[in-house]
Amino acid sequence: MKILIVCHKQFGHHIDTFQYCRYLSQKHSVQYLCWDTNQTRQDLYGVRVIYLQRKCNILFRNLRFIATLISFLKANPVDICFIKYFNGCFLIKLFCPRIRFIFDIRSGFVSDNRLLRVLYDTTMRLESIFFRHVTVISRSLARKLRIENKAKILPLGSLPITEQVKQFDSLDLIYVGTLSKRNIEKTVTGFANFLKTVPQPEKYSYTIIGSGYKGEEDHLRSLAAEYGIESQVRVTGYIPFTELDGYFAKANIGVSFIPITPYFDAQPPTKTFDYLLSGMAVIGTATTENKLYINDSNGVLIDDSAESFKNGLHRIQGRINEFSSETIRKNAQKYHWQHIVHGLEKYLLKITRKGHEQNA
Repeated sequence: MKILIVCHKQFGHHIDTFQYCRYLSQKHSVQYLCWDTNQTRQDLYGVRVIYLQRKCNILFRNLRFIATLISFLKANPVDICFIKYFNGCFLIKLFCPRIRFIFDIRSGFVSDNRLLRVLYDTTMRLESIFFRHVTVISRSLARKLRIENKAKILPLGSLPITEQVKQFDSLDLIYVGTLSKRNIEKTVTGFANFLKTVPQPEKYSYTIIGSGYKGEEDHLRSLAAEYGIESQVRVTGYIPFTELDGYFAKANIGVSFIPITPYFDAQPPTKTFDYLLSGMAVIGTATTENKLYINDSNGVLIDDSAESFKNGLHRIQGRINEFSSETIRKNAQKYHWQHIVHGLEKYLLKITRKGHEQNA
């Protein structure tokens, strides 16, 4: 197949589409069209990247992006064009009606402003009407957008960050992800209260990896110092994915703490898959999506409060001998990116075969 993947994010800086390119390019011709956002350029053997300069204001540059894509499709025949949703992408279908498109939704609008959420999600749902083939990241998001009868589920995936077999003789916690709007301070408070109730609290540790835009890192460090546990709570700031292996090798409990809100509830948690594929047990909030992946064999589910986090740690500690790193990792293989992209490949082949049959 000749596949064109379209995404506003610069190549290599959007995990999902990068993994699609990585595995699809092993058998197919793959091109990727994106903005040049002056980030570090990444190369992937077998993938041709077309960069567009990101100039002008948001309206004119998006119209230029759409016009350039339309011109490219008219001059360069492809078997299928996979578009990660952006506002106005329905125009491409109007100007290129004979092209087979995938309209892909990776996220609803994540904001505590209900009006903006409704406006964005409604716009996305209306634009999806123009496309015959729609993929969406989760069934719960498809239901929320009321497109479940039309959409193909293209789930989130991950890769094992470490092959280290975990020993569950202590609790070495790790959180990886953004710190903005995630209420991670509740986990620090819960961890501090947990330490007050256990013998030899110095045996326990908690590493928090990530950054925020409102001083969240400093706030968490100050909170740990206030509780007197600054030697056990390490806030590292942002660390690139490629440099996480040492931290994941040491940790045995992954923290998937996501506020239980309407706008986070339908989003699959990348970090949950990262932890499971690395053989960790997980303590995670009981969002609709986390409940699909966390069970008694690989962790515990909690509410999004400090008290529930503390109680969840007690539950994990009480069952610590029941967890098997090898079993957790084995059962999580279905979330591996290679498995996810294999399913996408079969879907693309099915669509292109039907198209060729109809054109025959």
